[in-house]
Amino acid sequence: MNKFVGIVGSGMIGRDPFDKQCWSGSSANLFNTLFLKNALHRAFGVEASKFDYYFNILKSFHPVKSLWRKRFNLNTSYYNALTDAVENALIEDDLRYKILQIGAIYDVPSIINGKTKVASYHDGNIAQMSKSPNFDKRLIPLLDKAFNWEKQVYSQLDAIFTMSDYLKDSMISDFNISSTKVHCIGVGPNIKVPTSSIQKELSRAINIIFIGVDFYRKGGDLLVEAVNKLKSKYNIVLHIIGPKTPPVELLNKSNIVFHGFMSRDSEEYLNLLKMGHLAVLPSLYEPFGISAVECMYYSIPVIAPNNWAFPEIIASNYNGILLDKDFYRTSLLDEAIEHYLSSPDDILTQGRQAFESVSNKYSWSIVADKLVNYNFS
Repeated sequence: MNKFVGIVGSGMIGRDPFDKQCWSGSSANLFNTLFLKNALHRAFGVEASKFDYYFNILKSFHPVKSLWRKRFNLNTSYYNALTDAVENALIEDDLRYKILQIGAIYDVPSIINGKTKVASYHDGNIAQMSKSPNFDKRLIPLLDKAFNWEKQVYSQLDAIFTMSDYLKDSMISDFNISSTKVHCIGVGPNIKVPTSSIQKELSRAINIIFIGVDFYRKGGDLLVEAVNKLKSKYNIVLHIIGPKTPPVELLNKSNIVFHGFMSRDSEEYLNLLKMGHLAVLPSLYEPFGISAVECMYYSIPVIAPNNWAFPEIIASNYNGILLDKDFYRTSLLDEAIEHYLSSPDDILTQGRQAFESVSNKYSWSIVADKLVNYNFS
């Protein structure tokens, strides 16, 4: 049986492995589940030293704030500083156990130097991010260095674990990693899930759910545009969850309720899922898509692109609708939403089937068992 030391870090992922906001909740759920199975020695988080942190922020400067943040997130000098922080945080006793790092922005194998086995766990990678229509072409000058950093880390790891088969295939083909080293172990929901399908009622208005802190990468503006085209014909209420401040597209829209950022374990958030009829997640890039799984646990069919991990979660006309990859150039999003608005019984039928399709398939206990029983030899 494997027992692990867990490592997280950076402002991108989070600095406290047991914080419910760290890695969108996946870190806390993963490490707590390993702990309950007596498979976790300890878990810790790191950040670069203050000097390195602010030096690399300045080094990444761009007058456009959103691009400045993205440049910083691709800064390999920052990755080196995080690796130094991990080295300072490790203690001799940690080497008695396997190491599990979240992501590839730190090079733990170079620190360990073969003294124990090192694995990583991922929802996405830089190759897939750079291929998305959401990728900012102004970042291309930084892309090669960041890609080569990830490839070097992957090549040294003893095992690479992914949330999805699509990402497993990407690790093998995009980074030329041996298929014997990459394994899809799945993921679990980061919310309290019901034990049976929720009986939905079709009220006068159809409640559409959108979830995404990064409003534009998640296609929130595309959804608002689609709903505006349909609102004169149907009674729709669009619930926007995630962004900390209201995007300009939401101003003066009477049929849109802006909820802002919500904790996934809050009663208010779970009540929205209970009342939700349809989830629309028209992402332009999605590392995994855990929100789709969580909505389906609450008997909500999901509309999402036929891309990334979504086809592993959604089966068209069974528990949702998969849109063509170029949906954002067409009227397919409008048509998919109108299908449910004009055929509300499909919301109820596919909502029940959504619960059945994710129930017991997406579980942190299953993920932890696969880690515990993995053969590192």
